[in-house]
Amino acid sequence: MEQVQFKLHDGSRRAPSGGIEGLGFDNDPNKPKTKDPAVSLYTVPVQEILERYRAPPVMEYLSLDIEGAEYFVMKDFPFTTYRFKIMTIERPSQELVNLLYSNQYVYLAANNEYGMETLWVHRDHLSELDTTAIEAVKWRTVSTRWIEVGTSPAEKPRVIAQK
Repeated sequence: MEQVQFKLHDGSRRAPSGGIEGLGFDNDPNKPKTKDPAVSLYTVPVQEILERYRAPPVMEYLSLDIEGAEYFVMKDFPFTTYRFKIMTIERPSQELVNLLYSNQYVYLAANNEYGMETLWVHRDHLSELDTTAIEAVKWRTVSTRWIEVGTSPAEKPRVIAQK
């Protein structure tokens, strides 16, 4: 467990939300979204949750949209013990892209021209995927304003936008 400062937004100007407060996260203390004070909370590693609830070693899907804390959460993830066949990740940092590629994940597409929601598949499960669904929902398999991709899935994408 790690203690973090967590910023809660009251929802008066937008939907209630929150996230870890800190440099590099969406809740940057230098750019406050609310005047409400942060509260101290403790994080729980994903591995601990998976172990506690006896998750299988291979899981179908993970959605990762945690307000700029995506790499913070996944940097110590036990990729040799657990695997997600498919993941969608909001605005992955280059560090997270590197981590995913080093653990056999391949970038497939992004949800729109801004490319903030990205789709990833583990290399071992690529052949199981019907990619016509990606085209049917009009996700982009080319470069976006967030991420630049090469011509082959083997090429690691490069993050070109800043949060």
